[in-house]
Parts: sequence; C-alpha cells; structure tokens
Amino acid sequence: MASDDPNRNAFADLLTPATLRGRLTIGYAAALVVALVAFAAIALAVVDQSQRHALDAQLEATAGALGIVGDIKDGRLAVDNSDRRKFAEIVGTKAESAIFTSDGTLAVSSDDRAATALHALAASTTAPAHVTTTIGGQRVRAYAQGIEAGGHRVGTLVTWRDLAPVESLDRSLALAFALAIPAIAALAVLAGGEIARRGLAPLARIASLVSEIEARDLARRLALPERDDELGRLAATFDRMLDRLESAFERERRFTSDASHELRAPLSVIRAEADLALLRERRPADYRRALETIAAEADALEALTADLLAAARGQAADDGGTGPVDLSQVAATVAQRMNVLAQPRRVRIDSVASRPAVVHGNRALIERALVSVVHNALKYSPDEGCIEVRVSEHERDAELLVRDAGPGFSSEALQRGTDRFWRDDDSRAMEGSGLGLSLAKTIVEGFGGTIALSNAGQSGAIVRMTFPAASS
Repeated sequence: MASDDPNRNAFADLLTPATLRGRLTIGYAAALVVALVAFAAIALAVVDQSQRHALDAQLEATAGALGIVGDIKDGRLAVDNSDRRKFAEIVGTKAESAIFTSDGTLAVSSDDRAATALHALAASTTAPAHVTTTIGGQRVRAYAQGIEAGGHRVGTLVTWRDLAPVESLDRSLALAFALAIPAIAALAVLAGGEIARRGLAPLARIASLVSEIEARDLARRLALPERDDELGRLAATFDRMLDRLESAFERERRFTSDASHELRAPLSVIRAEADLALLRERRPADYRRALETIAAEADALEALTADLLAAARGQAADDGGTGPVDLSQVAATVAQRMNVLAQPRRVRIDSVASRPAVVHGNRALIERALVSVVHNALKYSPDEGCIEVRVSEHERDAELLVRDAGPGFSSEALQRGTDRFWRDDDSRAMEGSGLGLSLAKTIVEGFGGTIALSNAGQSGAIVRMTFPAASS
C-alpha cells in the first residue's frame, strides 16, 4: 500500500536510484565519501610522517648533545662519574639513551634492559641510522651513530623513544575520521537531496504541467523567474513550445469554426435547391435554373475554401520558408496578375516603386496578402478607374500602399474592416467571404508588420501594409 506521508516519500526518494533526484543525491554523497576517505588517508599519512620526522629530529639532537659525554684514553672510550651526571642531565625525559664501547660493553645508559636489547643494533651500525624495532613488546624508534677518535671507532651512541604516542595519535585520528565520515555522508545525503530537490523543482513542475495539459487547455505556463542556467533555459523553451502549440490549436479551432460557419449557408442552399428540384417533375428550364444556382453556390464554396485555407496558412506564416523579399517585385507581379481581372472593366492597376524595398518574410504569402487587398480595391473601384500600388522604404520599415478610386471605407469599416467575415451593410450584395482584408492582416502581422485602413480625401480607400525592413 502506498504511503500517504509526503515527507517519508520524499526521504525515500533521496536514495532511490529510480529517480533522478535519488541518482544525483547518491552520486553527490558517493563522490563526497570518496573525497573524504582520500583526504583522511592523506591526512593520516601526513600526520604520521610529520610525527616520525619530528621524533627522528629529536633523537638526532639528543645524540648530538651526548657527544660531550665520555673521554678518549689510550684510544678507548672511558666514562667516569662526571660523565654519567652529564649524561643524566642531557637525557632527562627527552629520550632513552645508551653509550657502548667499541668492544660492545655498555658504558652508560638510561635503561639497561632496553640498552641490552639494542646491543645488536649498536654492534651492526656502521653509519648513522634510524630504525624501528620492538623492545619488550613495545615498538620504539631508535637512532644509532658511531663515536670516532683519530679515525677509529671507539664506541656507539644509541638513543630511542617509545612510538606509543605517535601510534596513539594515529589511532585517535583514524577513529575520528571513521566517526566523522559517516556523519558527514549522512548530512551530505540530506543536503544533497534538498539541493537536488530545489534544482530539479522546474523539472517537477514541467512533468506535472505536462501530465495536466490537454489539447483544450494550453493556456497554462511554467512562468518561472528568469534564471540564466540550463533549467531556466529549459523552462523558457518549454513555455515557448506551449505558445506555439496553443497558437497551432487555436488556428485549428478557428479554422474549424470558420469553415462550419461559412460553409453552412451555401451547403443549405445547394441541398434546398436539389430537394426542391426532386420534389416533383419540373420543366427543363426549372432544372436548369436549379443547376445554375447549385453551380453558383459551388463556385462560392470553392472560393470560400481557398480563402479559409489561405487564412489558415497565413496564421502559420512564421513556421518557416522565410527570407529576403523585395516588395517592389511583389507589387509589380501582383499588378500584372490582377490587370487580367481589371481589363473587362477598363480599370488600370499601376505599380509605383522608386527603389527596391527588402523585408524578411515569405514571398508567396506576401503576394497573397497584396492580392487580397488589390482584389478588394478592384471590387469597389468604378469602371475606367485606377488602382495604385505604391512601394516606399523608410529607415526602419518598408510600406506597401494600395489606393483606389472607390467610395472609400465607411466609419464602421475603418474600425472593423480587417475582422474575419465582417462585411459592411452597404456591401452585402457584393460577392466575397469577408476574409480578404482579414487574411492580409493575418499575413502581415505574422511577419511583424501592421495594416491600417484610411480614406483618401473626397473619394478612394487606402490600405497601408508596413513591414520591418530587413536591415533593421
């Protein structure tokens, strides 16, 4: 049965390799323990060597001080009572010492039993030497050096000290490390677990959010405070991904809503005409009229579908396929294409550009936006009128301006002319889906631009599409 205690579960996660937090904590604690063990071993070795070096130096100093003890008579070392007093004063509590004559006789010592045990060391010493040996079950550190006179060895001086204090300190340090390292490791697990928990909190929030997000609810964000590290960048990237997903789903919902709203009317007309024609036997002229109505509605459906798809693609204008676009070339191409539609009404479409105006975008989509604006202007232009497509470049932006000679925008159209499916009351008899200017707005804003509607004096409408210049 799962535990309901969050603190217990959180503590269990600290040492659970199945969780990232547990692996980080275990890795951190293991690395710390290895480092502490290595430090303890090095510290013990350094302390032990330091003590032994200090002890060796003390033994050598004691041996040097004992060099005044004894007299050389007839090539032999002699020690009298005065020498023994000097020996006792020098040795004191510094170290145990002994002096042997060249024939191995113990001349003077601070501990006869220990000195006897060191007789073999004294006899075998040919040069000053430090050795570690055992006397009576105790480990001692000894130093032996010869006493010479006239180039001949007349005796040997040995000084030594018990190693128990050195070894006792080594054991005490080892015990201290043995107790401290597990305690530090336990604290490291707790501290490391808390550090890992705080560091991985954004990941936990991401996981929780992802588990709760559904296609119908993409408005939630991590919204973490700005932090310049890997998790901060991950959270920011995740929020941007959610922005793109929300935008994509919103486009899908709007497309579905728009399509269902706008397709319902022509489909209803087609179904009604078909049902009416099939209701009873009719004259050929009636059938022809019904088929003409159905064909007209089918044409409207085709045009509406094309506008809806173009609007949907326009909303995805920032998905890729962008690059430098010369607006003067776009204006010339659109003017040439639309002149074919304008010729039956003898409307002239002029493209005016003093120099290239380069922006960053998708040429096909920008052409589609301009075609929509020019097509809208053509619908309201009088016969034998003129539509001007002007390109201009400024310091930070470039502009496409479309001016017609029609009646201009109404006051409501100036406010709502770029809304989806909105059509002015005075223009309801006009053919169209109400998507033209809305489509242009969607494409222009997709490339960071703006679109504005205005009137030109007494007559004529002006549509300005402004894009950031490619160099800005």
